[in-house]
Amino acid sequence: MEGARLTPAHRPLGNVYRSSQFVVARQVMSDEEFDPALSVPEISDADLKYVDKQLGGKKSFLTTWVVKVNRKGKPDQRVMVISEHFLFIIKKAALGRKVRIKAHWYDLDEIQYQPPHHVLLVFGEESVELKANNADDIIDAVREAYAPITLGFPDEFLYDYRAPDSAFAAEVSVGFSPAGNFAVTYEAWCAYLKMPVLQPILDSIRAAVTYGTNVVDLTSILNTGKDPPSKEILSAILPLFRALRFNTWCEKIALDGTQFVVPKRLGPLIPMLADTLEHNSTIET
Repeated sequence: MEGARLTPAHRPLGNVYRSSQFVVARQVMSDEEFDPALSVPEISDADLKYVDKQLGGKKSFLTTWVVKVNRKGKPDQRVMVISEHFLFIIKKAALGRKVRIKAHWYDLDEIQYQPPHHVLLVFGEESVELKANNADDIIDAVREAYAPITLGFPDEFLYDYRAPDSAFAAEVSVGFSPAGNFAVTYEAWCAYLKMPVLQPILDSIRAAVTYGTNVVDLTSILNTGKDPPSKEILSAILPLFRALRFNTWCEKIALDGTQFVVPKRLGPLIPMLADTLEHNSTIET
């Protein structure tokens, strides 16, 4: 079931639909069954220490207790963390804490919001159904995390947001960095592809911004004394190509004097580069 689609000129926060009810057709916990007190116990220092370990130095937009509805429609109390790149759902038990769900925002397909307490986040085949006192804060935090790492993405690559008319709040204020959020998006793709962030790539982006060249220079990165470059170096470039896919700041990639030979194991590198050039019309070829 789809509602009327909204098409604002700038939509970094998802494709918006007005919908009077949840699209997912299954029994959900009613507001009468939901005890708001369940979702707001204090976050302990031990909880925060565990969360910090999962974040690995990244920012948390929101850390809160929620009631997660399990597959049987029953409530489970969980800690939810909305970070720069991931949603974490953490189970707390007598024997310790465990991450039950870790989902990257690039896999977010849909948000459904039924005020005042009900949120559904759909990541591919994984649906995360939540009840919380601060459901509107959850929506805002997801949008704040999602917007910077998807700047420039076409509509078809953004999540769908479904909610009734009464649930359409003003857009959250999101800060953007130079170079069309290129560095931010690169780091997000590194997290998604489980690749290391190469500091020389970030340095190259910052240098290009400083000197206004709009050129990402990979020469020093690839010319490491090994000819051709190591598999590790080449594999670390995969997130860079993904970040370039919809970035309109970069106009050129410099590979001066580099023997760009791709190992057989990294065959996807070539089609990924081709895909980047196909979608990005600002890069000189």
